[in-house]
Amino acid sequence: LRIFPALSIVLVSCLIVGWVYLFQDDYKLLGKHVFSGSFFISNFTLWSESGYFDSKSYLKPLLHLWSLGIEEQFYIIWPVVILLCFRSKNHNRNIVLSCATIFIISYAISIFTMASDGGANYYSPASRFWELMAGAIISTLRFIGIN
Repeated sequence: LRIFPALSIVLVSCLIVGWVYLFQDDYKLLGKHVFSGSFFISNFTLWSESGYFDSKSYLKPLLHLWSLGIEEQFYIIWPVVILLCFRSKNHNRNIVLSCATIFIISYAISIFTMASDGGANYYSPASRFWELMAGAIISTLRFIGIN
């Protein structure tokens, strides 16, 4: 929730500056990026645009929001996983296993998409969650008393 004020200022500022300086087609694309940035799905929007005919990155002022999208998607999914793990007696073990499983699967997806699909490797939550899971694993191990 703390990100919303700063994000709102960035998005509105981009719309105002874009209104003055951009051509109609470019402004329409900016509007699409503002919309996807507002709902933390920029990574999917940029992924769908990635490829040979994609615009140069310096022409996308909201390109950096792809990582915020991945992060927020993780923050939506991870608490659900933890809640499901707490429904059993062995919740600590299940959380550690969930962390390890998600980490391994995501890391494998990252490795396999590295050569075959650069856009998927860069923008897909499936190929990026392992990075966030590394922190979740450390946090979980400390939480259950393993230093």
